[in-house]
Amino acid sequence: MRGQILDLQEYLPINTAERMLLLIQSKNLLLKITKHRKSKFGDYRPPQGKVSHHTITVNGTLNPFAFLITFLHEFAHLQIQEVYGRKAAPHGQEWKTAFALLLHNELRNSSFPVDLVPSIKKYILNPKASTFSDTKLYEALRRHDKDIEFKSPFLKTLFDDSIFKLGKKTFTRGKLQRTRYLCKEVNTGKLYLVHQNAEVIPL
Repeated sequence: MRGQILDLQEYLPINTAERMLLLIQSKNLLLKITKHRKSKFGDYRPPQGKVSHHTITVNGTLNPFAFLITFLHEFAHLQIQEVYGRKAAPHGQEWKTAFALLLHNELRNSSFPVDLVPSIKKYILNPKASTFSDTKLYEALRRHDKDIEFKSPFLKTLFDDSIFKLGKKTFTRGKLQRTRYLCKEVNTGKLYLVHQNAEVIPL
C-alpha cells in the first residue's frame, strides 16, 4: 500500500493520497492517469461487457488541486452509478450532492490552499457538470499550473474576428453569448458556441 500512496502523491496535494487510495480500494475501481487531453480533464466508465470494474481516468498533467477535484467529480459518478444505475441524471441532484460531500470532506481536511477555498465553497453550492464551466474556480485553479507547455490562452482573451484553432478545427471568434462565443468554422461556415474559457491556439 505504501508504494501506491507514493505513486499517487506525485499527482495529488500533500496529505491526500492515502484518503484517495482508500476510496479506490473501497470499490472495484481502476484509476488510469492519462496524458494531456484538451477535450476533458477526466471521465468515468461503469462496468460493462467483459469489463467487471469501474474505470476512472484523470489527466496526469493537471495541477494537484485540479487533479483532486477531477478525481472526486468522477468518483461521485461511480457512487451514483452503484446506487441508482441509469435512473439518475449524469449531473443531476444525486450527483451534485455526492460530489459536494466529497469536496466538503477535503475542505475540512485542509486539502486546498486558502486562495482556492472561497471558489470551492461557492462551487459546492451547485456543482457544474464541468469545472471548466465555473469561470471563477477554473481561473483560480489555473493559477496553480506549473507546466507552461500546457497553458494555452483562453478564447476570451482574443479579439473579435480573431482566428484560432480548437482541436483539429479552425474558427473565427464572434460575439459573446452569455458565457460562450459564437464562432464560425473557417472551412464549413458552420456556427458553434464555444465556452469563453476554452483553451485555444491563436493563428
